[in-house]
Amino acid sequence: MEMSEEMTSRRNRKRVNDDDNATHFSMTHSEDVMAFEGAYDTPILANTPLIFKSNFYPPDKSCKSKDEDKKSSSFRAFLSSIHGDENSLALLLVLYFLQGIPLGIMGCIPLILSENKASLADQSFFSFSSYPFSAKLLWAPIVDSIWIRKIGRRKTWLLPTQFLISLYLFGLSYSINDLLPHSETTNIAASIKILTFVFLPLNFLAATQDIAVDGWALTMLSRKNVGYASTCNVIGQHAGVFFGHNVFLFLSSEKYTNRFFRSTKGTGGLIEFSGFLLFWCAIFFITTTLVFLFKKEVDNSKSPSNDNHKKNDLPIESSDIKGNNTSLMNPDHHVDNDDEMELGIGETYSTLWKIILLKPMAMLLFVMFTNKFAFSAASSTTFLKLIEIGVDKEDISMLNVFLSPLAFVLPIFIGKFTVGQSPLNCFLYAYPLRLLINGLYSGLVYVSPWFQDADGSYPYHFYGIWLGAMLLHDSLSIVMFLSIMAFFAKISDPKIGGTYMTMLNTISNLGGMISGTVTMRFMDFVTYKNCYTKDTFEFVSVCNNKADALTCKTSGNSCQTDVDGYFITVAVGTVYGVIWLIFLWNRIKRFQHIPQSEWLVFKKNN
Repeated sequence: MEMSEEMTSRRNRKRVNDDDNATHFSMTHSEDVMAFEGAYDTPILANTPLIFKSNFYPPDKSCKSKDEDKKSSSFRAFLSSIHGDENSLALLLVLYFLQGIPLGIMGCIPLILSENKASLADQSFFSFSSYPFSAKLLWAPIVDSIWIRKIGRRKTWLLPTQFLISLYLFGLSYSINDLLPHSETTNIAASIKILTFVFLPLNFLAATQDIAVDGWALTMLSRKNVGYASTCNVIGQHAGVFFGHNVFLFLSSEKYTNRFFRSTKGTGGLIEFSGFLLFWCAIFFITTTLVFLFKKEVDNSKSPSNDNHKKNDLPIESSDIKGNNTSLMNPDHHVDNDDEMELGIGETYSTLWKIILLKPMAMLLFVMFTNKFAFSAASSTTFLKLIEIGVDKEDISMLNVFLSPLAFVLPIFIGKFTVGQSPLNCFLYAYPLRLLINGLYSGLVYVSPWFQDADGSYPYHFYGIWLGAMLLHDSLSIVMFLSIMAFFAKISDPKIGGTYMTMLNTISNLGGMISGTVTMRFMDFVTYKNCYTKDTFEFVSVCNNKADALTCKTSGNSCQTDVDGYFITVAVGTVYGVIWLIFLWNRIKRFQHIPQSEWLVFKKNN
């Protein structure tokens, strides 16, 4: 009897240990499945995850020789792993999907502006409307630390933010047709300034919603499934951008509407911009109301060792911030474990400053901020240039549809090359290849008019050539992005991992946004267009803006581009990239050999 009891006790202890090990493995590896802020040279693209294959559910050994059984076993394991979190995962997908809608809508505006002959200088001003999403770190600590207790920490921000987005889309639906420039618009610069100030708050609201949803995902899901938050992020946001951008351009296109939805040719697309905005206004309102009524905010992430409430959070009823992490007051304070700290508002901003002051950080931030200037012209203005020479914006949008799966598939194959001691090697080796893409893009832009048919259309093989070039470009862009993100994950101080990673991503994203703005300004500055008589080709006047071009055209003359700033800017960017790489190659290599302790804000005890 005693032996039986002892054996039973041993089995129970083993079962508990196995469960603890499984839970620890799941918690550790779920944190490895991370999604970082997209840094793909365009504000349209959403987060892309670093994907690491999990071994938590090994396949049945008896089924190794049967692929179908292995797939079935993996699917059953997946369903088992998310048991209890199905509704939460579905809600996260919906919330991230809604987050992508405003971003996709904003991504349509540059194409519409280019179609209406807006100058690059004017379009560069509109790029400021996308800055809030790249700079949300500035107010993220406030969203994370202040809330109304009766409503819930995340719903305090999520509900009013989404209701405001709905209200904003409602008002915008009645004014968008007047705000967008048309063929008869003369003062297009003023129209773009108004559009910028109109869409800036919308981007700010979308960024704030992103902060709230990211935070809620960590507590909405159980500990073992928290890694799926990044999967919901990338799938949901990509789908939202797709519907807000590609689907709108497709359904609003007269060309595609006549081809697929009408038996006889008509004018206009299947939907109007105003109706599209009104539809999503209703979706936002209905979804937010349902969340308000039926979704309670419960912390499902707590384990027995983590039942204490966050001490540094600040309910709105409180009158001051209580800083309980005394180690923050002393940057040399030594810590014994890698559990992430819970930081209040003041502590978060103080920690950000301490990160910036780390010895190797200044050069790393310089590298992250300046590396994209080399590719900005080719990446951000090439398709605007194609629209200028007569390629339909809807056709360009459809090309991007074929490239969308690349953002999901490529990280799976690249992940093994970015894991290890030298993740930045992929970045360094891809950089010169990316410079070659500059030449490929500019060459294709130069010869593109040769493919144009007499009716102004382009043949299918023209789009096939561009699709191949875009495939090469996006592949290298993703490789560089994953390489940088893997290095960020490697050096981040685990005590403040979220704050550390967000700060690095913010600098990298701002570098990409600013490089795009500066590039368009410079390109417009070095572009020269003149008005000539059609018969004698004599110089009449300059026509560097839409008003001059309209005057030239109404006078029966022709506005010609004498100096195309696109090719100059791409060439300057390529030369800049070569010089940048020569001077910083060894420095970037050395980043990978700097001891981990040099990147830590809080030093570990030996």
